[in-house]
Amino acid sequence: LMIISGVTMWELFSYGKIPYYELDNNTRVGKKIISMELLPLNSNWPQLIQDVCNKCWKKSPTSRPSFAVLLMSYSSFRKLSNYLIPLL
Repeated sequence: LMIISGVTMWELFSYGKIPYYELDNNTRVGKKIISMELLPLNSNWPQLIQDVCNKCWKKSPTSRPSFAVLLMSYSSFRKLSNYLIPLL
């Protein structure tokens, strides 16, 4: 589930792009995910967003953040209001 949280963050900050849009079927997407070929992060995104995505995409599930930790991270997003305004 945490991987999905990272993908959702990626979708939000890439203005709704479809993850792995260049691939033509779900089998290829699954292979990318299994081989840990992660979605590219935009270096212009706030570091906090990049950090959350990377933590959610850790290979070991025990290394990924809990929902409680993610909730604390999300509450920090309010500090990014200047960045988020263009998304609205």
